[in-house]
Amino acid sequence: MVVVGDPTYAVDTPGFHLDDVAINTTAATSATAQGLVAYRTQEMDLESLYFLGNANQTGMTLDGTGNYTGGTFLDDQLGGFGTAVNAIDTR
Repeated sequence: MVVVGDPTYAVDTPGFHLDDVAINTTAATSATAQGLVAYRTQEMDLESLYFLGNANQTGMTLDGTGNYTGGTFLDDQLGGFGTAVNAIDTR
């Protein structure tokens, strides 16, 4: 539903902020549906987010391949997912 950064890993994305959002992937029948994917996104600020999905889906993927992805995660809820957070090379 939400993709942040460059999936080719060519550049970094600094300073992404998102708050007070509900992301619902339950209507998606595909197992590849994800609530949020971030590629090489530094100093993310995700606050008061609510993710709702299916048991065959991933709520959030943080992919820091080639650098890192991370930041502040405050008051976020993930429900129903088989995998809540998939962290790849977040250092």
